[in-house]
Amino acid sequence: RVNAQKFTITNQIGSKFHSEWKWNKLSELEWLGQFRDISERVFVERAIRESERRFKSLSMHAMEGIAFLDDQVIVDVNEQFARLVGVHQVEEVVGKSIHAYIKERDWRRISARAQFGSLCEIEITTTGGYLVHLEVTMTESIEEGSKRQVLLMYDITERKRTELDLLQ
Repeated sequence: RVNAQKFTITNQIGSKFHSEWKWNKLSELEWLGQFRDISERVFVERAIRESERRFKSLSMHAMEGIAFLDDQVIVDVNEQFARLVGVHQVEEVVGKSIHAYIKERDWRRISARAQFGSLCEIEITTTGGYLVHLEVTMTESIEEGSKRQVLLMYDITERKRTELDLLQ
């Protein structure tokens, strides 16, 4: 059984660094140990956590609905996406197929335009039965053998109503 403990150490000139001490008892009289500086690892882990926090905050406050998909299955969404499709909690959509919210015909149009980064206008019916007009764009990537997508949706319902009013 390997034992480990982490320390913050101050050296002779006053600089602090993070270290890890690992040891293993080999026999009643023998121990094997390793002491190493893990400052860079600690710094990188903190930077990653801070970056994830900032990204999560940005996506949660975005005006666009954002969905992260793995082979068309919803992995994560922001609150605006949940509002656009008519659900109260983000957790209600995670794990579902995107086709629960976007018609297959519209999904093919969005996918075709993704190669060019162009927008696609679609209509969806929310879970509450309301018609919503959306401007949608998607980017795709292959990660670890899976096709992943990021879907951005912007509500243009008011704009569509105004256009219709102007035509009448």
